[in-house]
Amino acid sequence: MTTRAPLVDLVAAVTEIRRLWESPRVRRRFTELLGRSVEFSVIRTLAAVQRSTAPDPGVRDVAEALHVDSSTASRFVDQAVADGFVERSASAVDRRRCVLALTSEGNALLTGVTNARIELMAGLTADWGDADVATLATGLERLAGSISALERQS
Repeated sequence: MTTRAPLVDLVAAVTEIRRLWESPRVRRRFTELLGRSVEFSVIRTLAAVQRSTAPDPGVRDVAEALHVDSSTASRFVDQAVADGFVERSASAVDRRRCVLALTSEGNALLTGVTNARIELMAGLTADWGDADVATLATGLERLAGSISALERQS
């Protein structure tokens, strides 16, 4: 078992970041910056539809992207459709499938989410130098890449 001190510190930091990022106070601040309340499952669903490389993204693609079962993804999609952020249409290839696409409201929401996240991060790192922010971003990008590679092996 590897227990190098920097790895112990990294695990502790990542665990704490995840806990804090999902805390009520941080969520409230994000909602203030976004200017509206929206379920995080809806944001994740919209992002999954937007990032999909499938020619006709559907519920199954959302489920795979979010690592949830199809029934959970279906509920998320139903909410996004009800909120007016996603539209469903019949697949031209397979009439049993529905194709998902972001509406203009869905695209606008994702733009707002990105801006709110940047603003939130700017506030959190306001007393950091640009080099420190860049170093953190580079390290996190490398970590995300390693996690993504592990995920692709599964």
